[in-house]
Formats: sequence, C-alpha cells, structure tokens
Amino acid sequence: LVVGIASKKLLSEMIKLFPDQPLDIDKITEIKTWAQYKNMDVGADVYVGQNKVATFVIEDKTNSSEHNQLEKYDGEIDKWNDQKYKYRIFYKTQLVGKEERERITKNNKWKIMDIEAISSIFSEFTNSDNLVLKYYSLHVTQVLSDLSDLPNISDAENWNFNQTASYFKKKVLE
Repeated sequence: LVVGIASKKLLSEMIKLFPDQPLDIDKITEIKTWAQYKNMDVGADVYVGQNKVATFVIEDKTNSSEHNQLEKYDGEIDKWNDQKYKYRIFYKTQLVGKEERERITKNNKWKIMDIEAISSIFSEFTNSDNLVLKYYSLHVTQVLSDLSDLPNISDAENWNFNQTASYFKKKVLE
C-alpha cells in the first residue's frame, strides 16, 4: 500500500513537469516497466484501459553526469507512435550543475528531477514499514543534507563523497 502511495506521488510529480501533457493518474489501469531498452535506463508504459497513453523514459544518474546520450535516445523515442504522451525524465540523485542543466533542457524534451525534488517526494516515507522504501527515502534525504550543508573542516577525514563535493563546490569553486 505505502509503495503504491510513493509510486503515485513520484509519477504525479513527473507528470507536473510536463504541463502540456496532462495525464489523469487516477485513470491509469496498468503500468508495464522495462529496463535497458536501447541503453535507456528505465521505462514505463502507462495504460488507461487497453490503450497505451504514455511512456516514461527515465535516465538515472548517480555520481555521474549526462554525456550527450539523451540526443541519441531522442532519436529512438521520437519514432514511437503508440502513445499519446512521452515523458523524458533526467533523474539525478545529486545536484545538477548549470552547464549540465543547460545541456539537458536545451531541446525542452527532457525535464530534470534532481536530489532536491527527489528528496521532497520521498521525505515523508523515512519511517515506512517497507524497508526498501524506508532506506531509499533515508538515503536521498541524507544525500541532500550532505550536499546542502557545509561540512566541518575539522572532521574532513570522516567526510563521505557528498560532503567532500559540497565543501569543494562551496569553498573552492565559489
């Protein structure tokens, strides 16, 4: 039950990124997921009744950046004609830098969900009885905290990757 609630919340937030593609989430009857089709990380075909009405393509990034593969995916996705809507989500459990953001959004096909958006979706599930959902929620909440807060330099030997990146960004690059 709680995983369904979290899934619905995530899907709703993804749909909101595309105001010109309104999908009534309450009318969905089936979702078929897939992975690594033509190297695209995750996909979901959404049905209302017997009709496929939408496809979500999610490019998932963790500790890496977009390296021009979205244009290649666009060539494939643009050929698909068996659904009304195509949602292209760049899902990154890190902060998205200015140059990366500009590169991703230049053609207006891809929308970004970064760690701030992801954490806001999942933060209410940190006490979930579902352990997978709970630990994912705790993880994204911690990542955002590590990236947002300036870590104490006196404890630098104990920093994790995100704390180091946060310090570097805030003290060296700015």
